[in-house]
Amino acid sequence: MSELQNIVTIQARQTGRTTRAIDEAVQGLFEHGKITIIDHFAGPNNERIKASSFMADRFLKRMKNEHPGVKLNVSNKSGYTVVELIKS
Repeated sequence: MSELQNIVTIQARQTGRTTRAIDEAVQGLFEHGKITIIDHFAGPNNERIKASSFMADRFLKRMKNEHPGVKLNVSNKSGYTVVELIKS
């Protein structure tokens, strides 16, 4: 999992601070150029994948609404999502 090195990893859902975690993810993306979104929840039946997907969807919606001109490279992995800024 080399995507998880030297980048910001957001692990915060189910702590009542999803909005703040997404704020941190947006800031981390602009600071580092690349982030990994992963949920800490590890339930049965691929619940981590579903929870991480939920978090990634919320993050991408926020980016679309607040930063519509920013281009992103999004890679959905099993259990996490890597988002990278595309430099123009």
